Amino acid sequence: MGIAQDWMDHVELNLVDLQNAKQQTLALEGFFRNNKAEFLLGFAEAIGEANSTIAELVALKRGLELVLENGFRDVWIEGNAKGIA
Repeated sequence: MGIAQDWMDHVELNLVDLQNAKQQTLALEGFFRNNKAEFLLGFAEAIGEANSTIAELVALKRGLELVLENGFRDVWIEGNAKGIA
């Protein structure tokens, strides 16, 4: 398997935080896609009162737990929080 093939075998984890302005609460969701953008697995959780950085960190933690549980390798992670590098 060459470099090009290795690059194509990645799994992408996308993280999203959702804010309910009326209730001032946050929820998070994430989903995994393969290199063909096909859905593999998703998750969503309410986390209550928090800021978007905390929500994205909680989503990242949950996503990484699922990476380990499902044996994913070569994972790319994308999110919106600017404070997380």
